[in-house]
Amino acid sequence: MQNPTNQAVSFGPYLLKRGGRTLAKSLAFSLPYGSYLEVLGANGAGKTSLLRALAGLGSKAKDVHEFGANTFYFSHQPGFRPELTVMAQLTLSLQMLGVPAQREALQQPLKALVLHSLQFSQIRTLSHGQGKRLALLIMMLSQRSLWLIDEPLNALDSQASALFENALKQHLANGGMAVIATHQRLHEVHPNLATYASGHLNMLAGTYAVEMRTIRDTMQKTSNMHSWIRLSAWQTFRWSLFREWVCLAAKPADVLWPALFFAMVVTMFPFTLEANKQGLQTIATGVFWMSALLSILMAAQRLFQVDEEQGALVQMHCAKLSMPAFCAAKIVANWLFIALPILLLTYVCGLLYHLPTLMMHQMALAMGLGLLSLTGLMALFASLSLMTRQSQVMMSLLALPVFVPLLIFGAAASTSHAEQMMSAPMWVMLSLSVLTLLTMPFLSAQALTLAIE
Repeated sequence: MQNPTNQAVSFGPYLLKRGGRTLAKSLAFSLPYGSYLEVLGANGAGKTSLLRALAGLGSKAKDVHEFGANTFYFSHQPGFRPELTVMAQLTLSLQMLGVPAQREALQQPLKALVLHSLQFSQIRTLSHGQGKRLALLIMMLSQRSLWLIDEPLNALDSQASALFENALKQHLANGGMAVIATHQRLHEVHPNLATYASGHLNMLAGTYAVEMRTIRDTMQKTSNMHSWIRLSAWQTFRWSLFREWVCLAAKPADVLWPALFFAMVVTMFPFTLEANKQGLQTIATGVFWMSALLSILMAAQRLFQVDEEQGALVQMHCAKLSMPAFCAAKIVANWLFIALPILLLTYVCGLLYHLPTLMMHQMALAMGLGLLSLTGLMALFASLSLMTRQSQVMMSLLALPVFVPLLIFGAAASTSHAEQMMSAPMWVMLSLSVLTLLTMPFLSAQALTLAIE
């Protein structure tokens, strides 16, 4: 962007609420280019709520500021997946922001933030301060014009604090802006930042007070901020699918346990029941379908819960990713990496039940279509359950009644005696799968947005 620094951006007015309590009415302020605003106040006064409002989260705004996705939100929950390595998380975070993330080009920034030796360590092994260094590095490389920073000095040592000062100075010198929620005035810790301060905003009980001052005349006249990129829906889908692959590769138990559970349940019946060949063929359909249903239900909790707990959904929302594309990628990834291994096991376990070849083909096709529908429905229920405390119980209560018609048609398609694969129940399963792909991503995205805000 090319904006004169004598111009200012207007923010608000915002109506800030939390838990039914009004934190501020019609909060509005202006911020000149190349400057930062400090947001002060006691705990619970609404500092974080204001930052979330500026990021487009959890408030009612009468006027939306012009930056949109050109905003980076530095929060207490940076959205890191604990099973990923530092390098993998850094690469994925930058790709989400549309920033080129070649590993060779990231070596120098990692050294500058003293993270080079930790690039192959898992996020779960980092200290709180090292995690904030990684979040600071992502913010520095984000190429966003407006930084929203929540308590930047917490858990930072003197070296990291100096790195934060230099990063913020460079960002402001290039014409960027920042809104910083803090308990400690920045100029008291870093006197060199005082020349960039446009003022401070005191959050009080149900109101606020803004004190602005004149920015120094020597401020750079134009902005040299790099152009920023917002991912399209297709790019979001590809990034989300790749992210799922990286996360599952880092934690293969998420793939192995559902498949292992399915194999354990299915193989239990031939060894424990004194049934003849005809009897095993009779119970095969019900055993296979119920085992697959329980396996998918077991894996459903990983769909959104970890991302919500770590703050990844908030970061995606702030980056203005297409949430329907993200949900569609989740559904496809769960089918490819969790449902598909179950389908392959169907052929192996089918030998124990003496199933004819045609019946195994029919069952595999019906289960493939049915598991796609099941995964789409589970994505919807998993997103809805984020708004409840007992998420797994809520998901089960919502899911089981809806699955009954799907199981009926699936069982009918699996046991069809027609010589052709595409019987009438199979066409119903195909229609349900197509309907799932066309509707569930959008419904799940709406539920996720409500849960985030």
